Amino acid sequence: MHEFLPSLEHPTEESVVQQQEYNQDMDKHPGIRIDRIPVTWTVAGLLFVAGMLFIFLVGLPVLRYFLLIGLVGGCLVGLVRYVLLKRY
Repeated sequence: MHEFLPSLEHPTEESVVQQQEYNQDMDKHPGIRIDRIPVTWTVAGLLFVAGMLFIFLVGLPVLRYFLLIGLVGGCLVGLVRYVLLKRY
């Protein structure tokens, strides 16, 4: 039986120590965190987003409705914010 798979028996001291060592190793390297990846506004980023959008819209035509709704909604929110910021 694999050492990290749960068993019906009570855990032995050795298996508990192995699990603790495994947990400590995992604490040292949490993995890639998306919030730590730097993002800047570049033409390459814009091309990447446009390319991915094109791929998804070709692959999943039902997403075209969400794109349309998102564009209309985004424009409306932008217009409302623009008007409110100009007045106040």
